Amino acid sequence: MSSDPIGPTEGPGNPVEKAVENQQEAGNQGKGRTSEAAAVEKTVAPATVVGKSPVVENIDEDGDLVLHIGPTSNLRAFKIDSSTLRRTSEVFRAWICRWRTDKPSDSQWVFDLPEDDPASLKTILHIVHGQFDQATKTMAESDGSMLYELLVLCDKYNMAYMIKPWANAWLNHTIKDTQDKPSYWKLAFIAWELGRYDLFTESCQNIILTSQASHDGSGLVAYECQLGDCRLGPLKMEERFEPIRYAIIQALLDFYHTEVKDRLLGKVPTHSPVQPTASRSVGRSPTLSFGNTRQTSSRSPMTNTACNQIVLGGIIQATVTLLRGSTKTENMDAGILVLLPTEASELKDSPAKLIGQMITIFQAVQPLGSGHEICHPAARFLSFQKTIKEFTAECNKGWEGLLLTPADKGRLAKRRLLFG
Repeated sequence: MSSDPIGPTEGPGNPVEKAVENQQEAGNQGKGRTSEAAAVEKTVAPATVVGKSPVVENIDEDGDLVLHIGPTSNLRAFKIDSSTLRRTSEVFRAWICRWRTDKPSDSQWVFDLPEDDPASLKTILHIVHGQFDQATKTMAESDGSMLYELLVLCDKYNMAYMIKPWANAWLNHTIKDTQDKPSYWKLAFIAWELGRYDLFTESCQNIILTSQASHDGSGLVAYECQLGDCRLGPLKMEERFEPIRYAIIQALLDFYHTEVKDRLLGKVPTHSPVQPTASRSVGRSPTLSFGNTRQTSSRSPMTNTACNQIVLGGIIQATVTLLRGSTKTENMDAGILVLLPTEASELKDSPAKLIGQMITIFQAVQPLGSGHEICHPAARFLSFQKTIKEFTAECNKGWEGLLLTPADKGRLAKRRLLFG
């Protein structure tokens, strides 16, 4: 890996480093929230039952405590043994001991947990009471979001150790179930809790590439989630995504405008004017389609200027088509050249969408024939995309400390050791 992890090799400076500096100087910070808690700060008090009580499901029919779990619209009630629950979690121990003196002698002892997911907490209660077959059956029949909800509660009540025997099997089920409808912010938190470094960094990379600025400017959105409100792992994780996303977008825009500028100035490397041999055509990707298959005869080679004119015109025409939906003159504002933005701050779309737009633009340029592969922007952009992947990989490893700190890596290692 070179010291310049991303961006065109031509031109002054490193666009990524510059973009990161600009983003950090701009102080573009998102809303933070704690994704991990050693205890529940809010004191849990005895419930006041209003209206009709839900049907009580017996986790322990001889239990002495009823938990009302979930909001009013999804309220469920479970009878449990308070002593059994108290022994599983310091958090539960604290509030059960605090309110034991208020335990009624002639009526049900009821507690409200309105913020918790009923199905997930029921699974935990089955495990707590030794009803492992019920817990595993529920997880086998659940969708991919159940493990996320389960780990949210394990994090909240400091009892992740309870699911250790089944964690890896449930993770594999979750990954398989979310392939068609991925929610990488959920996978990121799951991986963070289970100490899966590779899955965590892969999920973060997908979040960064698919994240876009929210319409109200309050932060980033990915997979229909306001990242500032999502559990992602370390504290204020979404703030670490912003400079990386910014840098990727700026480097992509710099590449685009460098292609346009260099065509105008004739700085693009000269093509080979003779029929290439196999060794001279290695730059051409067998998987990249340039659209039109018509080629210019190598016996009548174009000049470097002609190549630049064709490509420059193709880039501008394709950009107009993409951004305005038509190349007809009457649908264009007279005297205005339509190009992609020059600054990342002007673009709310995701890096993935911008990459797709640039592929569309560059592949729309007319093929130039054998020996002209080095002239064509599609092949050049294909190579440039590899530096995008290299850069995000470096960020995942903690490049410039943007994604993971040494403490984060240590925490992941400890969790992986816990869950095996």
